[in-house]
Amino acid sequence: MKTCLGAAALVLCSTPAFSADCLEADALKRLDGQYEDALRVGNPEFMRVLLADDFVWVHNHAVAAEDKATLVGRLGEGHEVPLARRSEQVAYRRLDNTAVLSGFTTVEKAPREEGGEVRGNKYHFMRTYVAVEGECHLLSNQTMKVWSTEEEVN
Repeated sequence: MKTCLGAAALVLCSTPAFSADCLEADALKRLDGQYEDALRVGNPEFMRVLLADDFVWVHNHAVAAEDKATLVGRLGEGHEVPLARRSEQVAYRRLDNTAVLSGFTTVEKAPREEGGEVRGNKYHFMRTYVAVEGECHLLSNQTMKVWSTEEEVN
């Protein structure tokens, strides 16, 4: 058990979230990629470290909002793993200890029936990261669905 915890701490401490300048553009984009992957595979441990205590995610046209506890819980047992999450056209903005990434994420989901077509949704996102005592934390995320299909996603 202690070995597992030590290995987990080593992995977390080697991520850009704990680097000298975690808000630098390339480091933050790598960290955001880890966030997307943690959403895809369902990694609540990573999210507990990354998300600010007062994190909020406002979903599509404010029909739902999640706080840290809700998102971490949703990524646990029973999490529905999408086939892929791909971000593109990612823009970076920074002011002091705050940086914002915006762009588009396409989420591919498995067919509803065997042999069916892959389903997909495309979202515009805006995520706000803050650096506190040398650590980057995701403070907020807002997403809005801009495209959806029942056809195969390319």
